[in-house]
Amino acid sequence: MLKKSYYYSEDHLQIENEKIFSNTWIFACLTEELKVNSDFVTLEIGGNPIVIQNFKGELRAFQNICTHRFNKIQTQEFGRRALTCGYHCWSFDREGAPSFMPKKETFSAFKGIQAIPSEFCLKKYQVEVCGHFVFVLLNENQTIDLKSHLGEFYNKLEELSAYIGSRTHIADLPHRANWKMLIENVLECYHCSVVHKDTIYGKLGIGGLAISDIEHHQAHSSCHFPKTVKK
Repeated sequence: MLKKSYYYSEDHLQIENEKIFSNTWIFACLTEELKVNSDFVTLEIGGNPIVIQNFKGELRAFQNICTHRFNKIQTQEFGRRALTCGYHCWSFDREGAPSFMPKKETFSAFKGIQAIPSEFCLKKYQVEVCGHFVFVLLNENQTIDLKSHLGEFYNKLEELSAYIGSRTHIADLPHRANWKMLIENVLECYHCSVVHKDTIYGKLGIGGLAISDIEHHQAHSSCHFPKTVKK
């Protein structure tokens, strides 16, 4: 059993951000949200702002901070626009390099050179897809690919993703706890008959029976929520 403080301690969360979220593949979004050129999704992983963007069919992930004045480039959770900062209109290409800078000739750093200095390029991250699930990896020194990371669960996630439709609703629910509280909440259905009595419990029949078929593979696990068969 975890200590109570582990669910709200900022210090403990910082350790988890460094040891877990900044060092492994993290689910980011669905391919459905990035299917058109210039579609983007933003999120925060381990306290780091990330943008994943479609560049003519190719998905790229970058730190969502302009290298000029460190403004956020994409300020919405999702949308469709070029990777252009709204502060000074710096635009970035599929490699994360500045492709347009107003009054570029006034910057001494760019005079008389052909290549863009690396310090003006966005920090790039690895991005891979499993079925319709999009994952991102922040640790540039981590060499394991997504399929190897997911192991036995790769094929299962790939198959499962085929049954997920388009986004129908999005909402924020502020909470005074970290990610572990939310994960534990969705891994049990003790509350389903009360909170979800007209949907998950009532219509789908989930929550009346105990969780079964628990599987473990390295750092991953899965379980089955049996449905109550109506007579």
